Amino acid sequence: MRIKKEYKTLIPPLSPEEYQYLEENILKDGVREPLVVWGDILIDGHNRYEICQKHGITYKTVNKDFESDEEAERWIILNQFGRRNLTKFQRSELALKLKPMLAAQAKERQRESQKNFHGNQHTSGMGQISAPHQKSKTSDDIAKIAGVSRDTISKVSVIQEKGSPEQIQRARTGGKGNTVNAIYHEITIKSKETKVCNKCGNEKPADEFYAGKNVCKQCRNEQKRMAKPITDFKGDVTATMDDKIKNADVDSIINSLYDTNTPVELTSDDLAEDILCVVSNFAGDIDRCIEEYDVTITEENGKKIKAALEKAEAAIQKMKGNINYE
Repeated sequence: MRIKKEYKTLIPPLSPEEYQYLEENILKDGVREPLVVWGDILIDGHNRYEICQKHGITYKTVNKDFESDEEAERWIILNQFGRRNLTKFQRSELALKLKPMLAAQAKERQRESQKNFHGNQHTSGMGQISAPHQKSKTSDDIAKIAGVSRDTISKVSVIQEKGSPEQIQRARTGGKGNTVNAIYHEITIKSKETKVCNKCGNEKPADEFYAGKNVCKQCRNEQKRMAKPITDFKGDVTATMDDKIKNADVDSIINSLYDTNTPVELTSDDLAEDILCVVSNFAGDIDRCIEEYDVTITEENGKKIKAALEKAEAAIQKMKGNINYE
């Protein structure tokens, strides 16, 4: 029996607990399913084979023919989806191994499309399929195979590229604190570019600064608020908040803040900013829900999830309809 490393490494490794459970079952009941071979090469059953060799246990094999290594690799990967209770990361990890094959198929489709286009360009208005479209189609295919969203596939790719071995193993294990989203945010937050604010002197992530500015958003917003002319509590205009602090005692300022006769000015910009914050939080909450409920998206439950999102969308459309211009 030959072991081909390329085939063995296609399969997500068992955790120590899973391996122990499999070993105990084989010692108790033997190998219930035959190992799959291609001639003398082991295709499926590497863990079972290893345990059998270790304990001198007999096993059966079944031969399967493939036209190429690529076809064998595709079979090994797709076969795993129905064999184990895989986490979202493991399913995505497996599906991403098909990316070179799917990309090659997409490239072939593009070549065929170009042939047809050049052959029929005088008789048809159809255009060529663009490379970005083919890349998007490949991503869609990978996500569909894994039963996850394209966004999850993108995040898994980042984890594979930038995550530590410990983070990758945690993502494979799954569970609370080990979801794709959680590990992704760990990696991206730590890898963010940082800048030092010229005003407060704190080091902060670069996205907490406006483009080209060296003062953080918090300090800039505070500066604007403090410098904004306000109506004082006697009706005089022109005093700034800085002037107020200089020319009044603290108690009078605090008392005036709770004066019900003091006007509070909120602009449409304030409203729009608050709405954007709500939308951002809503989108993040939905994304976290999808990650935490570790279920395979099928046609049936996918319709239910879409229906729930459509209700939210309908509520937003209704609110948009209530915005009238004067």
